[in-house]
Amino acid sequence: MGILKKLDSGENLCKLAKENGVGRATVHDLKKNTQKIVGHVVPVWYLSVSLLFMLINVGLHGTVYVLILPCALYLLSELRSCTIIWGTVLAAIFILNVEHIMISFDLAEGPHYMLFLCQAWTIIRSLNFSLDRIAAPVSIPNLSELITMLAYCFYFPTLILGPLLTYQNFKTGMLKPFQRWTLIRLCSLLLNFVRFSAWLIFTEIALHFVYSKFLIAATKEMGSWSLYGLGYCMGQFFMLKYVVMYGLMGTIARAENINAPRHPKCIARISLYSDMWRYFDEGLYRFLL
Repeated sequence: MGILKKLDSGENLCKLAKENGVGRATVHDLKKNTQKIVGHVVPVWYLSVSLLFMLINVGLHGTVYVLILPCALYLLSELRSCTIIWGTVLAAIFILNVEHIMISFDLAEGPHYMLFLCQAWTIIRSLNFSLDRIAAPVSIPNLSELITMLAYCFYFPTLILGPLLTYQNFKTGMLKPFQRWTLIRLCSLLLNFVRFSAWLIFTEIALHFVYSKFLIAATKEMGSWSLYGLGYCMGQFFMLKYVVMYGLMGTIARAENINAPRHPKCIARISLYSDMWRYFDEGLYRFLL
C-alpha cells in the first residue's frame, strides 16, 4: 500500500521518472517527433497557400504550367547529370520567352506578368535544388522531398518578388524549432516593415512628380550636369525597387527563421564592380558561388 501511495503521487512519479531517465528520454522523443511532424506539415502548408494564390490569379492552366518544370527537374536529377539539368533549364527559358505560348493562357496584363515572373523565379530555384541534389549523396526519391522542393520553389513571400533563397537555407530555417517572440525581435520586425514601407512611399511620391519616360526623350536638350544627375537618379530608383521588394519579403522570411539575403547596398557607396555583384543581389551571389 505504501508503494501504491507513492506511485499515486504526481510528484513522486516525476521524481521516479527523472531518476530512471524516463523524463529525459520522453522529452527527447517528443522533440524528435515534433520536428518530424513540422518537417512534413509546414512544407504542405507553404505549398498549399501558394498554389491557392496561383489558382486564383493565373488559373488552373497557368498553375500547372509552373508546376511542370520543378517536378520534371526533380525526376531528372536522379540521372545525376548537370548537362541534362542545364539543357532542360535552357529549354524552359526559351519557352518562357516564346510570346505566342504565353499569350495562349489568355490572361490580362497583370496576371500575365505575374505568371512570367513566377516562372522565371521557379526556373532558378528548381535549378538551385537540382544542382544541390546532384552534389549531395545519392538518396531514394520520395514524396516528402518532392513536396519540400515544391514548397521551396513556391514559398509565398518570395514567390514573385524575390529575393533568391538557397534550398539549404530554406530547409534549415523551416526545420528550426519555434523560437519565442521577444520584445527585441518584435521591434526589429516592425522597424524593418516601417523602414522599407517608407522607401516605398517615397518612391511612389517621387515617381508621381518625376516623369522618367519623358525625361529620357529630352536628353538631347540637357547639359552635362543634368545628364549626370539623370543617370544617378536612374540608378537610385532601380536600386530602391529592389530595396523595397527584397527588404519587405526578406523581413517576412526572417520572421519565420529563414535566413534570407539582405536588401541591396546603396550603389552610391559601391566603388568596385565586383562589389556590385556581391552586395546588390546577395541571393544571386550565393547561388553563383
